[in-house]
Amino acid sequence: MDPSQAFSMRVDDREASSPVLAALRRHPEFRIQVERLPVGDYLIDDSLLFERKTLMDLAASIKDGRLFAQAERLASAGPRGALILEGTAKDLTESRMRREAIQGALLTLTLFFGLPLLRARDPDESAQLMLFAALQQRSFARGAIPRHGKRPRGKARLQSHILQGLPRIGPERAKRLIEHFGSIEAVIAADADALASVPGIGDSIAETIRWAVREIPAGIYSPTFPSWSRTMAQGAIKKVVLAYSGGLDTSVILKWLQEEYGCEVVTFTADIGQGEELEPARAKATAAGVKEIYIDDLREEFVRDFVFPMFRANAIYEGEYLLGTSIARPLIGKRLIEIAAETGADAISHGATGKGNDQVRFELTAYALNPDIKIIAPWREWDLLSREKLMDYAASRGIAVEMKRDGTKSPYSMDANLLHISYEGYDLEDPWVEPGADMWRWSVAPQDAPDQPTVIELMFERGDCVGIDGQQMSPAEVLAELNRIGGANGIGRSDIVENRYVGMKSRGCYETPGGTILLKAHRAMESLTLDREAAHLKDELMPRYASLVYNGYWFAPERLMLQAAIDATQEVVNGVVRLRLYKGNVMVVGRKSETNSLFDASIATFEEDAGAYDQKDATGFIRLNALRLRVAGRKNRC
Repeated sequence: MDPSQAFSMRVDDREASSPVLAALRRHPEFRIQVERLPVGDYLIDDSLLFERKTLMDLAASIKDGRLFAQAERLASAGPRGALILEGTAKDLTESRMRREAIQGALLTLTLFFGLPLLRARDPDESAQLMLFAALQQRSFARGAIPRHGKRPRGKARLQSHILQGLPRIGPERAKRLIEHFGSIEAVIAADADALASVPGIGDSIAETIRWAVREIPAGIYSPTFPSWSRTMAQGAIKKVVLAYSGGLDTSVILKWLQEEYGCEVVTFTADIGQGEELEPARAKATAAGVKEIYIDDLREEFVRDFVFPMFRANAIYEGEYLLGTSIARPLIGKRLIEIAAETGADAISHGATGKGNDQVRFELTAYALNPDIKIIAPWREWDLLSREKLMDYAASRGIAVEMKRDGTKSPYSMDANLLHISYEGYDLEDPWVEPGADMWRWSVAPQDAPDQPTVIELMFERGDCVGIDGQQMSPAEVLAELNRIGGANGIGRSDIVENRYVGMKSRGCYETPGGTILLKAHRAMESLTLDREAAHLKDELMPRYASLVYNGYWFAPERLMLQAAIDATQEVVNGVVRLRLYKGNVMVVGRKSETNSLFDASIATFEEDAGAYDQKDATGFIRLNALRLRVAGRKNRC
């Protein structure tokens, strides 16, 4: 093509990392300029405006109400607008969106916003469609395409034309519906019986119409545009509470929410003992234009109401993982819902990826506490699916990325709180590679720990540790001190391949010094004070409890039921446990309970027991328990 005849293509800078832009650059017919567009994604010759959505994004935008707000802007823009839907049927299946909801939304876009919908399999086909549209428009402008059809004139004919977009509705049935009901709005509002009463419609077609329009939001079909506008404003996200750390991911999400949703963002940063200075998060949020900033010290609540109840159950996932990340998510999710209520926000957002467990934990918590809350999960919506793309996005918008003191960023994905610190990614993605010695932050290597053991005593009341070495402490103080002592003695390192709830295996390394000590001590205290059958039943329930915590069901009825049963056993778990810590090992060397010990030395002794236990009683006990074995043995012998 003659360069002078090339089409002007203006691309919104938020599509800079899109594979569609790469595909467009392969077409010499386009002269491309990347800039910020007020509406849409791709503008050709200032006359054709395209919004591109993957089918997964379509489903997400239907759920959160964003779709119709975007459609209103696209339909009311000066250039002709069209929506490209990109993907395959498999994408819609994976979105788990009801077919009726999708059909209803598409009908709304075409019938009531007048937006053409174009289907594309992939980014290359999206680019090809835009080229065809540009060529067609240029031919049309030159008179190369004859205009055989005419737009229907008159209100009734226009309404009839629109109704013909419904399944099984031709010109005659559309005419009868309009004559009977008087308007499109009345047709769509009618129930199946009323529709079936129209000559030529009947029960089957009536049900088809109801199926097609069931998901169209009430009021969207008013023929008056201002009422459309009001409906769209009601459906759009106005304010969202973001779980915000101030790191790369959530800083990008903050800006992305402001740009994509046009909404006010409230940031929430939780201090759960991660050991970081949190005020920089406030400064970054303020610089991004955030007016409502929450930085909450949740350390005591975290240990008291989440960690300690979990340790009463002796919970450990798949025999190794002490659930340090899992147990923090319900607290953060709970606080997100509380802040949403306090600020009048209609949505919450988080930075969990679409591959991990945290998205499930956050959202199960949110829905348990507020079933109607809207949730925005950017990692499931955007195209910024690599660290490189996130960095590019941050750089293009002047978002500062925090580095280590030597000017580099840690290669690992880390998560920390008072219970643990975790490491994932980088060379840990190969389960055969041993982590480097410089990765660990909370503990010394066991071989480098002191050559002399450290002896400590933990005090328990009702299953919770309330002090160390005779000194009463708060829950958070207990865990912080155990982390310090345990880390100095090389305690609490683990390297695990675990089964994620979403189906994949994942390798992670963890440091849980305080939790490792606490679990050992708690089990020792229970061994002295719990009845045998209660202790064994607790052990049987523990894996189920641990899975519930791991999978995000902290506020589920079954976890609450188990907790009530477990807590009932802890009334007697009172006393002191003495531990020796040495080069990565935790050894119980003493336990006592003045009030609840079930250990009776006079019975258990190997010495003379003064008649406390009659050993002859064992004969009958053994014979009764052997009865079934003897019966079976005789049968087998025969």
